[in-house]
Amino acid sequence: MPADLLVQQTVSKKKALIITYYWPPASSPGVQRWLKFVKFLDQLGWETYVITPKSGSYPNTDETLLNDVPESTRVIRTSTMEPFRIFNVLSGNLKRGKVTSVGMGDLKGSPSLIKKLASYIRANWFIPDARKGWGSFAFKAAKKIILKENIDLVITTGPPHSTHLVGHKLSSKLGVPWVVDFRDPWTNIYYNSFLPRTKSTIEKDRKLETLVATSADLITTVSSGLVEEFENRAKKIMLLPNGYDHEDFSDLTPSEKSNKFELAYIGNFKENQNCIALWKALQELIEENKEFGKHLKLSLIGNTHSQVLTSLEEHALLPYCSIEAFVQHHTAVRRMIDASGLLFIIPDTGDNKKIITGKIFEYLASRTPLISLGPIDGDAANILSDCERSPMIDYSDKTQIKARIFSLYTEWANHGSTATIENNLHQKFSRKQLSQELNNELRELLNEY
Repeated sequence: MPADLLVQQTVSKKKALIITYYWPPASSPGVQRWLKFVKFLDQLGWETYVITPKSGSYPNTDETLLNDVPESTRVIRTSTMEPFRIFNVLSGNLKRGKVTSVGMGDLKGSPSLIKKLASYIRANWFIPDARKGWGSFAFKAAKKIILKENIDLVITTGPPHSTHLVGHKLSSKLGVPWVVDFRDPWTNIYYNSFLPRTKSTIEKDRKLETLVATSADLITTVSSGLVEEFENRAKKIMLLPNGYDHEDFSDLTPSEKSNKFELAYIGNFKENQNCIALWKALQELIEENKEFGKHLKLSLIGNTHSQVLTSLEEHALLPYCSIEAFVQHHTAVRRMIDASGLLFIIPDTGDNKKIITGKIFEYLASRTPLISLGPIDGDAANILSDCERSPMIDYSDKTQIKARIFSLYTEWANHGSTATIENNLHQKFSRKQLSQELNNELRELLNEY
């Protein structure tokens, strides 16, 4: 064990209970956040307990992530009630290998009567979200473990934000210190704009959000934009960004040079990331430079929305595409490192200046050059600037997108590869360092309590 972590073992052990819907074998950025914090908090002298569903509905799973769960961490898997499981069965999605997301943003503009009905029910019956059926099971298990093990503090992480209602109930009834972690906005989360929410639904949801924000002993959140959103309602708030695990990238170097100039997008490619200016830029480069078209490989690795595929077809880009389904995390990291350039696209939604996707930190850690598209004055753009990486380009700026891609291609054509980034400014987002900061804040909270 590293010496700096050994020093922490001299500090008295404390017990933390994390309540999270997303946990391995589920696979998503939300899983990575608390999986890695638990991993390093364990090394920093915490006894960790995790409550999660035993059979949640997840878009993807990755059994290899279980390897990061510390042996000493006790994971309690509860029953749950999943209304979307019923919806997916009725709509035939399960037979087609598709699962509708909890946000149901993919129902936007759907002509199907059953999907319109499901959208209305989701929007107005399941407040704050459709995972609220898990709450009673999580509360029962949490109360039992808190009383039996003398838990020092409870952490709830959302989305789903209904998880925080479990934390509020536990804090109110048992007096246990409570930390709320917002990975995304609550009432302002992007998919709410796609749902037919009534005025009374919006008001009820906002009251629940404020109840949680004002009651928590500490709020942690992933961006400065979300700090601004909650700081006037919080007793105490901490910016705790997502990050990357240095161990995932140790001893990894780019593979042998390829005869393809590979631009890769790794992760779920959503409808609101479908950047038409990007596809036009690539189409024009292919038409203007035969060598570029000869060498281009556009890799989409993950779940790609059908509208993205339609746009690729409309711009004659499908022949240049390699489209793969979900891959395990260690494979995704390898693909990041091997790519000539990585496409980083902030969802084009309202209030997207506050969006910092978890992907950005692993992209930075890969040291692969980025083509970043999104609001040029947003939180993600500031991170790129702080790490002295190529700046964010506006979604509509085809000229700049085209110039950035061709610059990387020219470098690749002249040297057989693009140069990896040499600076280490991204290391401030190491999960190990962030866990130390979280450890300090949690221990201070307990001392104050």
